[in-house]
Amino acid sequence: MNFNFTKWLANGERGISSNAIATKLSGIDCRSSGYGTDFFIPPSDPADFKRCMQLLNQVPEFRERLSEMKEVSEVWGKLVDNWDEFEKLYYEECDTGRCPKLFDKMKEIGC
Repeated sequence: MNFNFTKWLANGERGISSNAIATKLSGIDCRSSGYGTDFFIPPSDPADFKRCMQLLNQVPEFRERLSEMKEVSEVWGKLVDNWDEFEKLYYEECDTGRCPKLFDKMKEIGC
């Protein structure tokens, strides 16, 4: 198992959507209990998106394979297709403590 991934599993800031990426791309079930059958939920807000970015920053091999998340759902596909724009918006707005532009764009694609 990849050291960076192991480190993220042990100490990373995790959420449903970052666990979804980790599960899909690693083949290891990283799910938390209590989420029912619809586990591959995309990020629902900028905080969720941030946790996904943190995973991809910590495990660069997953960033290279992010397009595989398109197989999960249409919404994940739209998210992956717009990932760079969403990251840019996050970094533009994160210092304010709020990310309204990012949140609006996420809602536009169905997150």
